[in-house]
Amino acid sequence: MRSSTISDNFLVRDLARLLRSHGASIGERQLFNWLRVNKYLVSQAGPCYNTPTIKAKQLELFKVKESHVVHSDGTKIAKYTTVVTEKGREYFLNILADDGDYTAV
Repeated sequence: MRSSTISDNFLVRDLARLLRSHGASIGERQLFNWLRVNKYLVSQAGPCYNTPTIKAKQLELFKVKESHVVHSDGTKIAKYTTVVTEKGREYFLNILADDGDYTAV
């Protein structure tokens, strides 16, 4: 198995742009909402908000990148960014490209 690179994973924003280039009329916010409504991302407020659900993890559609931020007072905070895998790109392109209906499926 090859190691992950930046080109293998990209942001949900980039997925929205890719979908738009394939005929879908969906923006970043609408895509995030669609992913939450359809149970691909956690919709409950808190530290897990917008992270992959168990369903999405099992399908290997997303990965979570962790980074750490150090504030001026020295406190460290972990930040999590959900990125779409190559498998996720193909999966969502098949579901959403050229499809004008972004209601729950």
